[in-house]
Amino acid sequence: MKKITVISPFFYPELISTGKYNTELVRELAGSGRQIDVLCSHPLYPDWIPAKSVATLPGVRIHRAGRSLRYPKNLFLRRAVLELWFAIFVLTRWPLLYRSDLIISIVPPSLFLSMISWAFGKKSVSIVHDLQVVHVGESPSRLKKIIAGIITVVEGFGLRSSRLTVFLSEEMRQLSMKIYSVSKSGSQVIYPPVTVSDFSDKGSLSSQLWGDEVNIVYSGALGEKQSPWHLMELAREIVRVGNGYTFNFFSGGPIFEELKDKNTDDRIRFYQLVREDELGELLGKSSVQIIPQAPGTSAGSLPSKLPNVLASGSLLLVITDKGSELEMLLNQQSGVAVETTWDPKTIVLSIQNLLDMRGLDQPEMIRAARAGLLKKFDRKLLIATCLSIIERGG
Repeated sequence: MKKITVISPFFYPELISTGKYNTELVRELAGSGRQIDVLCSHPLYPDWIPAKSVATLPGVRIHRAGRSLRYPKNLFLRRAVLELWFAIFVLTRWPLLYRSDLIISIVPPSLFLSMISWAFGKKSVSIVHDLQVVHVGESPSRLKKIIAGIITVVEGFGLRSSRLTVFLSEEMRQLSMKIYSVSKSGSQVIYPPVTVSDFSDKGSLSSQLWGDEVNIVYSGALGEKQSPWHLMELAREIVRVGNGYTFNFFSGGPIFEELKDKNTDDRIRFYQLVREDELGELLGKSSVQIIPQAPGTSAGSLPSKLPNVLASGSLLLVITDKGSELEMLLNQQSGVAVETTWDPKTIVLSIQNLLDMRGLDQPEMIRAARAGLLKKFDRKLLIATCLSIIERGG
């Protein structure tokens, strides 16, 4: 039996979208009849506090570590700790990697990938969710620019040396070809898949999203790449202008807690991330879902929750860079507004225009109108790509 090892700190039952992406990938691979091992952390998002998990998946051997770690409050120190301990953990499983026919690494973090690609490049597939150099490089801090230089070396070597590097967007791929010299023939763009199918209202969130209010929702990890302070400023403007409007954060972690502590408006509400079985309901009950990107960072990532929001039929507001891949994908899509500015008044006007559609376009109609776009988010393509490599001899 062919053996596949999947490596990422973020795995079932992790609640953020990267964890869900990895979980669905592994479920599909396990269904193909291969032996699947996963190297991961105990769940740590969004609070950066590992929570012991003994959760299992059929046909999958899960190797967890990092339960006793205590992450620093500083963002860059947290990332450094994650990079170092996870790379060491991967090293301790070297015999498993040696016996594997295919190794799939989801990055970031990136340090472990440089070791994998150096030793096992011919059977290494890397899947890039974020280009760290984009997000770190935006900082004016001299220290962070030095860190960005180190990341460029480590991340670039790992991606160049993999047999295949999969990017979640063409924008990421093009930037990697430019700064990392990743080859076009050794890379591929595969958009993240839809991972939710049931968007019905089961009543689980009735105490949080009230039916008589206009519920604007941001859900997911909340870090610098989502521009949280701009997002909070936008939330204030939305509830100030809109009659019966609320702004709802479903997230967690240090930045979430800081925003929550400083908030004085009861129309801006803070909730923890919902369970996996509640995600569809959350998307379906949202009057408008917001996907934000910090200025200048669109080339660094494509949000893996995007296809689920599109599939739900929810109204969607996206804030991104002008000329970004997100803008090109979503312009003219039913029930979607794309803004390339963080000006609150402009964005509120877009939200109001979206909400004017609610009586005309129901979720079923919006989903039908998005059917062509949703074909780009095919969950089978990544699986077929990985399995074709292992059948050719990894």
